[in-house]
Amino acid sequence: MDRSNLHIRPDKDYTFYHQVMAQLVLEHTPHGGRVVDIGCGQGHLLALIHEREPSLELVGADAYAECVEATQTRVPSARTLQVPEDRPDFDLLGEGYDTCIMAHALEHMLRPADAIQEALRHVKPKGHLVLAVPNPVRPTVFFSNLKKKHYVNRGHAYAWDRSHWMNFLERVLGLEVVRYASDEVRLFSDRVLRVAPLAKRLEIALSRSCPWWSFSNIAVVRNAESGP
Repeated sequence: MDRSNLHIRPDKDYTFYHQVMAQLVLEHTPHGGRVVDIGCGQGHLLALIHEREPSLELVGADAYAECVEATQTRVPSARTLQVPEDRPDFDLLGEGYDTCIMAHALEHMLRPADAIQEALRHVKPKGHLVLAVPNPVRPTVFFSNLKKKHYVNRGHAYAWDRSHWMNFLERVLGLEVVRYASDEVRLFSDRVLRVAPLAKRLEIALSRSCPWWSFSNIAVVRNAESGP
């Protein structure tokens, strides 16, 4: 099975999704706290977090060497390391993080439930996981499927619509979810957005009334473990 990661694009830029995730991390991380991004990609999210709150100690981890290198270049102050792709084994990260990010990473993992539990082991008691997965029932997927056999990135192993995402976190894993969030309902091409700025505002506003159409399903989970 070809599970190559089609998300690695040198031309990728910051999106509204990155802004939403960065804000959630900052809201749930104390000043001077420690943050680890598992599946950091090319470091866009960590760079945005560092720009807004330079006091945070940042760590970026990814299964792909090119992502680790890109993150180190984009955020020189962050510590970066490579972790196994198919095993939820994060011992290389160390422990004692205030916040752990897994943003568009779980769908690539063969054991996502184990990965979440393993990540929680590295978060302080009452610390947080900020999680995001792509929404497989967003409008762009529906329309693209009208002319394609399938839309999915070859590296994706799982997918959750909003209802199954909530069920997975709360009922299957029994986690304490303190907040669900959404980013935007993507409807327009980049060409349209460049000439019609109000179109992006419409996409963002629509996500608040129709979160089940959002590009991402996002959740903030509190580590309920009381510690030793």
